[in-house]
Amino acid sequence: FFFQAEDGIRDYKVTGVQTCALPIFLSKVEQFPVDGFNQEDAEKYIQKLCQEYRIECTERDIKQIIEKTDSHPQAITFIIVKAATLGDSLKNILENLVNFDKQDGSTLSQKLLQDVEKDLDKSEREAFQHLSLFRTPFKRTVIDYLNISGEVWNSLVQYRWIKSEGCGNFRMHSLIAEFWRSFASESEDISQWHEKTAKYYWDQGQKSSLEFRSCYLESHYHYKEINKIEEASQVLNELINRIHNKERLPSERLPGLRVWLLKLDEAIIQNNPWLLLEKGRKLEKINNAKEAKNCFENAHQIFNNQQDNFGSSVARSEEHTSELQSPCNLVCRLLLEK
Repeated sequence: FFFQAEDGIRDYKVTGVQTCALPIFLSKVEQFPVDGFNQEDAEKYIQKLCQEYRIECTERDIKQIIEKTDSHPQAITFIIVKAATLGDSLKNILENLVNFDKQDGSTLSQKLLQDVEKDLDKSEREAFQHLSLFRTPFKRTVIDYLNISGEVWNSLVQYRWIKSEGCGNFRMHSLIAEFWRSFASESEDISQWHEKTAKYYWDQGQKSSLEFRSCYLESHYHYKEINKIEEASQVLNELINRIHNKERLPSERLPGLRVWLLKLDEAIIQNNPWLLLEKGRKLEKINNAKEAKNCFENAHQIFNNQQDNFGSSVARSEEHTSELQSPCNLVCRLLLEK
């Protein structure tokens, strides 16, 4: 189940209204307004669910549900389904819930998540914590990397703790992930989880022909989180190589890497010539042409030693481009043009 919309499912072509798929235990996924129901629609929805789950519901119950949830369909669904699952009355369920805080929509959500957390076993808790570290979609094969049993995985999917995004991809809702990430950050296993996550994304990057860029960058992120700099460098080196082989375009579009790259230890970067090329480009961007040229020359030499003709040609091209853009050559070209 989900307690608040992340970005919603935009369905502008059909209705022009932003909606999100919310209920958890229902037999089918429905779409609701992100901002919640008005009072009339909330009352109808509560009556519909109570009838479906054969729960007695008084006018007072309906009023209390609306007050405590501020008519949010996620929380309404959870309350009624929880009553049905536990065989308890709505009155008892409602008495144990905090009111929905309009200034901070996480209040009720956190309460409901804490109630669920108490009933999970160790393997389920670990699965939640580990999957909460994933910032981008993942596939079912992730269970082979994280040692999650098929039974636990099926349970997570069945109750929509993780949701399908099509094409075999899954994602944990951001609010749920945030809740479990707070537990993961305190676990002694978090470094091991980051490393397994990094390995998963690295393998996915090597297998993928379309989404390889995001997979490599996620692998780099998780290795960096646990200070495994050599692995993080190897991942990035491989990514830049893939970009040139596939797109034949400069890799300068890779986001947020300049500071990390320029601080990288020389002993590590010398073993990764594609990183040297990237470092040279970053140096050019900050008008450090001399050091940039050294990076291109060193990369060219390393590629030659590795008998990598393609890498050598790219490095040589960067050298020539750098020379043509130097202040001396710019002046010469301007004089020739005159």
